[in-house]
Amino acid sequence: MAKAKRKPNKKTQRERSVYLLPPSHLKALANPLRLEALAVLAERRASPKEIAQELGAKLPSVSYHVKVLERYSLIEQVDKIPRRGAVEHFYRALNAKVLPPGLAKPLIVDDAGAEEIERLRCDFAESLLKVQSEASKRLGRKKALD
Repeated sequence: MAKAKRKPNKKTQRERSVYLLPPSHLKALANPLRLEALAVLAERRASPKEIAQELGAKLPSVSYHVKVLERYSLIEQVDKIPRRGAVEHFYRALNAKVLPPGLAKPLIVDDAGAEEIERLRCDFAESLLKVQSEASKRLGRKKALD
């Protein structure tokens, strides 16, 4: 005999705000160079100089964007090494789940692949809205949260 699904007790249900990415991270990731630098740092520790060489970008620009990532607590400094009268700083990503390795760089696909990615993105968004709607019902709300 199959057990009946228990409905959650409304008294134990609490309303929570859940973001796929915290709003502050959205701003930090809004720049393609920051996104690519974070992808490097999600895979390994590196200095702005190493990141600039790997990405073919200018060091001052990479250094600036690394500081922005640090300000938003997406990366942390892990080491300092003296080099020819200067100090090279090394960083690593704090939470690789924010940006799984490989997903910061553009995916190289053909037209059919691009269409499939767009379909998956739309399906994912629809699934999220469905979860929100079901949660609203459990919380006793008539409308989904805005």
